[in-house]
Amino acid sequence: MPDYPLKLYEDARFGPNLRPLKQEVVGDVGKVLWILLGGISLVLVIACANVANFLLVRAEGRRQELAIRAALGASRGRIAAQLLFESLILAAFGGLFGLGLAYGAVRVLIALAPQGLPRLNEIGVDGYVALFTLGVSMVAGLLFGAAPVFKFAGAEFGIGLREPGRSMSESRERRRSRGILVIVQVALALVLLASSGLMIRTFLALTGVNPGFVSPAEIQTFGIAILDTRAPDAERVIQIEKEILQKLEAIPGVSSASISKHIPMDGKRWQDVVYTKNGASTSGALPLRRFHFVAPGFFKTLGTPLLAGRDITWSDIYNYNKVPVAIVSENLAREYWRDPVGVA
Repeated sequence: MPDYPLKLYEDARFGPNLRPLKQEVVGDVGKVLWILLGGISLVLVIACANVANFLLVRAEGRRQELAIRAALGASRGRIAAQLLFESLILAAFGGLFGLGLAYGAVRVLIALAPQGLPRLNEIGVDGYVALFTLGVSMVAGLLFGAAPVFKFAGAEFGIGLREPGRSMSESRERRRSRGILVIVQVALALVLLASSGLMIRTFLALTGVNPGFVSPAEIQTFGIAILDTRAPDAERVIQIEKEILQKLEAIPGVSSASISKHIPMDGKRWQDVVYTKNGASTSGALPLRRFHFVAPGFFKTLGTPLLAGRDITWSDIYNYNKVPVAIVSENLAREYWRDPVGVA
């Protein structure tokens, strides 16, 4: 083991890696949910703008009714309260309908039990979800239900309700109000469509990335631990691992088996500085490199091709303390030796 200089540790900036238990359990699912919430919010705003346009058209159709109410002595506040109340009732029914759909969707989600979703059994529609849905519904009802209120209970309330005829300026004003709502809908729809397209493009790009192994559905992984209070020596442990692999390969249907300290994309890693005799990093620094301890047949089992050289053998493992061997990635070989072909 080489004697690392103190400056190496200072440049590496070693320090504690502390994070909450919630982040450890949930992981990056929270970020995905926030993105999903943003998309749903855009859909909600588009739907509310559509409903606001509908309320404007409906209020114009009831113009004669509102004029009669005003003629009978109804104040602007009373008519505005009536219009807002109708909007809130509509929002409340919409919130209850959405809550019912959410409850059914959660039941279906739990029944499907998708992998990668943490604490699936704790997902449900509780009182907090109901209060949040009710709050969002009321806020949406007040905001977008205020469009006909401002239109028909504004400064020109008396004139607007009592005149049976429609002037050209009033007609233009009404068209302008509906046009603004339509523009908002189209703009938000374009943003949502562009965002969805980018997410689909990113997903397709990720599915096309070569992970370094093939046919993951045909690979079965499980953990083993060799426990012995007598602290067996290294050769005995290697012999036990070799016997385990021989028995696994003898099982019908098993084409290959191997042992590794970690598997690709499991989130675990060991890392250290790599020193070479005849090579030097092109960056001039000494970055930490990730490494794994593997048994013979590891790359064959995963379907990872060897571009040059040979695979590890049991003789290499038995004599590792005398002659250490390693298999490096193509990127590391090109960085240190420029041409990895023929590197021993």
